[in-house]
Amino acid sequence: MMGKAVKMETSKLICEECGTEMLIPRKRGQRREKGHVKHMYCYKCKETTAFIEGVAKDDTMQFWEDWQEKSDIDE
Repeated sequence: MMGKAVKMETSKLICEECGTEMLIPRKRGQRREKGHVKHMYCYKCKETTAFIEGVAKDDTMQFWEDWQEKSDIDE
């Protein structure tokens, strides 16, 4: 038997130094509040910088999250 599918969402982060946008997957239960700061490596700055999380999502991301919520993936 297969385990229950975990509902994931994509969170958009923006580097405070150069403005690079990155997407990271998060479990629904581990969402962060708007303005949460995550320190991670920025490939443009070539160093660990602060990324701001919880900025506005684009339409594509919202579509897939809505679709996943409505589908019967977890059954």
